[in-house]
Amino acid sequence: MFPVPDFHRIVVVDASRTVFGMGSWVVDTFVGALRVELAKYHIAIVDPKGHSLEPHVSVSLGSFGPRHWQSVDVFFDDETEAAGSVRLPDTNLATLEVAAEPVAVVIARRVWGVPESPAGADAGADP
Repeated sequence: MFPVPDFHRIVVVDASRTVFGMGSWVVDTFVGALRVELAKYHIAIVDPKGHSLEPHVSVSLGSFGPRHWQSVDVFFDDETEAAGSVRLPDTNLATLEVAAEPVAVVIARRVWGVPESPAGADAGADP
């Protein structure tokens, strides 16, 4: 984990499922796990309904990729290119919950203006 300021930021997070058959409870569970992970970086999540705060983060759960892996993609505001992606072997609920940690790192780095670290340096780090 990287150092963050003492004050907190609020971001709008709009998570959506892109794989047919995923229930809305999967999205809710992922957002709950992401909320816990982002709290470690002093970032709170608000629902997109009724909020026009910046930054606005869109998280696409389960985009299909080559070779049968799937990914969770993170987009900021109206950008068309993903700010980051986490590759997954599947979109099971447990896999998506675990993906919340690296997704939180992508969001937190962008929100706090912290450059990327060498590959994997943040993964699994204690807060």
